[in-house]
Amino acid sequence: MIINSPNQGRIFAFLSDKIIRLSFLFAVLANIALWLLLVSRSTTFSDSIPLHYNIYFGIDLIGPWYQFFFMPSIGLGIIVSNFLIGLLTVKYEKILGHFLAVTAAAAQIFILAAIIAILIINF
Repeated sequence: MIINSPNQGRIFAFLSDKIIRLSFLFAVLANIALWLLLVSRSTTFSDSIPLHYNIYFGIDLIGPWYQFFFMPSIGLGIIVSNFLIGLLTVKYEKILGHFLAVTAAAAQIFILAAIIAILIINF
């Protein structure tokens, strides 16, 4: 039995755009890569690790190793919130959907760069 809901058409309309679909696909794949990278490195973390590095002051935030997982969690939150806002506004503003999708993908790139920098500092 197929249930036709009003949201089903909205999701199809939102994901029918190639830019939106590819941007969210890239964002989700990048976030999965972030999680896999951190999980693969989590066995080598000590109890407290540097969590932030600044070129002016050096290491300025040290915390427990599990706080390192907050970054991909924030990235996942960005993906979900941008997707939901895009679904709600697809009927009114198509360009806002493009902006939200590309922003979600760009956020994953910035988070990946931050995680790689912190991994280089830690090891």
